[in-house]
Amino acid sequence: MLIKSSRKLGFFAALSMLVGSVVGIGIFFKNNSVANITEHNGYAWLFAWIIGGLISLFAAINFSEISFLKQTKLNGLANWAYQSAGKKAGYLVLFSYSFYYLGILALILGIFSSEITVWFIQTASGSEIFLPFYLHLLIGAVFVVFFTTLNYISVKVSGYFALVSTILKFIPLVFAVFAGILFPNTYNAAGSNTFLNPEKSFNFSKLILALPAVLFAYDSFLSVGSIHNKVENANKRVPLIITVGMIIIVIVYTLIGLSSALHNKGTINDLIQDVFPKSAERSISIFVAFFLLVSTYGVTNSLNAAFVNQITDLVKLNAIVGSASLKKKFNVEKVTIFYLFSILFFWSLIVYIPSIAIPFPKSDNSGHGFGTDVLVDAMSNFPSLIFFGVYMTIIIAYSRKKNQLVDKSKQINKYLFWIAAVISSVLIFTTIIAFIYTQIQAVANDINSSSGAGLFAANGLILTNLGNFLIFIFHLFIFIAFSFINSYLIKIVDKIDIFNNFEQREIEISEIMLDEISNSKLNN
Repeated sequence: MLIKSSRKLGFFAALSMLVGSVVGIGIFFKNNSVANITEHNGYAWLFAWIIGGLISLFAAINFSEISFLKQTKLNGLANWAYQSAGKKAGYLVLFSYSFYYLGILALILGIFSSEITVWFIQTASGSEIFLPFYLHLLIGAVFVVFFTTLNYISVKVSGYFALVSTILKFIPLVFAVFAGILFPNTYNAAGSNTFLNPEKSFNFSKLILALPAVLFAYDSFLSVGSIHNKVENANKRVPLIITVGMIIIVIVYTLIGLSSALHNKGTINDLIQDVFPKSAERSISIFVAFFLLVSTYGVTNSLNAAFVNQITDLVKLNAIVGSASLKKKFNVEKVTIFYLFSILFFWSLIVYIPSIAIPFPKSDNSGHGFGTDVLVDAMSNFPSLIFFGVYMTIIIAYSRKKNQLVDKSKQINKYLFWIAAVISSVLIFTTIIAFIYTQIQAVANDINSSSGAGLFAANGLILTNLGNFLIFIFHLFIFIAFSFINSYLIKIVDKIDIFNNFEQREIEISEIMLDEISNSKLNN
């Protein structure tokens, strides 16, 4: 059964898909990156999570109204950009969100799934397992293929998977929140209160540098919009799903940040171990590792659901070079599968080769080594930062003509909307500008210092501030240039103007609807 014929998602399945795509490895892992970047200062650590939460929550409030925009052939974010800012904006978001954002994150989450699976086996067995990093890349590819195939075959099965994994992943998070806050003075694993005993003084620049990692943990809150056409009664349910889901997530993340800072522990596993006696250390590690494994699979599944749906849209709308030509020879399903795995293959070349071929400096300054996840970790941060800029642009564009786009009966409270629009836009703009400034400052002040990137398989290697900044520039280039290159090649290869194609399809939809109404009246 293909995805187009699968049953649609109900409210709780769709809510689970959203929460499942947001609450995943970000809070489990990026929290440690936030701790390292802020140099374990409790106030900078906690405020980073609070600022990221405010940005995400207020943006979600705005999109709860924006998601009421009428349906076109485009879905979710691309549809909202199209109607708010025009056909070129719609195309840019459609292509970049599908090819760039979802493509690279789908691949990276597969790598993280491999690392966490190996860590779980190691924790449960009590034995050390060391895999060369290239094996993590290969195993990660298997995970990506599996979840991409699952979501292509049946979004309903994927929805059930998201529902179960979302419920299970909250168990260790809630456990960590209550344990960390109720027992703030228990330090069984050499913890410390980073508010009373910070390792370093508060540094606003460090807080700003930590925000991309925080926004990665909060991002994907619009994933349910990408599968808008797969949600039952979507026009009424999607706004509620976005708002309710983000309120839950912001509360949980803020409390986790507070608990972590109280114990100076960047991972959920270390946090729980710090509260409970050392005699329970092994049992706690297995407990957390299992739920972390489930959480990782859940977020990988949810993001792949959006990836599959967006690439399907790209192919149907002839919005990726060669798709129109290929569909003359092959059916849509085969062409869609071809592009799904071609995009993943492209990103595997971009991520895999540097990760195992570039010599990264060792953390102890003893030389260089190969095979590390520091580049993978850094690559996962910047798509979220860039797309928060896209969210801001759509909010501003929609705000200029909201009364023309959405019926007043579907608009949220006007004061709430404008307050949310101003706060989210100002915070996002300030964050992006401040981040670019602090990145340049970090390179200027200490070009070879560690950027703080790296997760399970850092292997004692570091990514320097310069390397991190160059990766950010590379992401900007891909985001800006590839959409223009793609549209230019479509004109040459497929002989069509993709922008006019969008406009014509909207006219076609309107004509079809008018014909159906006329026929209905005649039949009656």
